[in-house]
Amino acid sequence: MLGTECPRKVLVFTGKTMLAKVQAEQKAGRLPPDIQCELAELPSDLAEIVQKISAESVREVTPLP
Repeated sequence: MLGTECPRKVLVFTGKTMLAKVQAEQKAGRLPPDIQCELAELPSDLAEIVQKISAESVREVTPLP
């Protein structure tokens, strides 16, 4: 998005935690202020699938003790 000249730049997140993290990065100057960050509320059945896949992904990259 940094090299584009589109009239509106939007990042859409499905999780409040990631949205908050990116907004904090933007506030700290690590993401251009002209990029708009928004939250997309997913239907509950789809949100449940996304949550399960996300949890599986975390397990895949977590080092073993």
